[in-house]
Amino acid sequence: MAKTELAGLSVEELTDEMRRLGGTPEEVLANPALLALIQPLLAADFEVNELYDYHAEPRLPIPVTAFAGTRDHFAHPDDVAGWQDETGGVYTQLVLEGGHFAIFEYADAVLGQIAADLEPWI
Repeated sequence: MAKTELAGLSVEELTDEMRRLGGTPEEVLANPALLALIQPLLAADFEVNELYDYHAEPRLPIPVTAFAGTRDHFAHPDDVAGWQDETGGVYTQLVLEGGHFAIFEYADAVLGQIAADLEPWI
């Protein structure tokens, strides 16, 4: 995933970028006061992504389930498959038809997978 400079966007620029990314209801994007309130949170979220520098660590002793969208320009299924290298446990990947926010379109399948993965731990 390429680094960007999304953290420094103005509210107007952030609105345009969020609209381009998809996944945010138009009612939110059309409300400048609401966006101004959440802009620092979104900027911090973008900044974490922009500044994060991966360093290999010992594998996690837990199962990992990853979700990926077939048309996700930020986390393609091949990229998401890298999580397999981070676990010493079972790795499961669910590939969904769609973009970065496909998990919302397939919420039933995503929640079902999460519930199934957590069942042995409950």
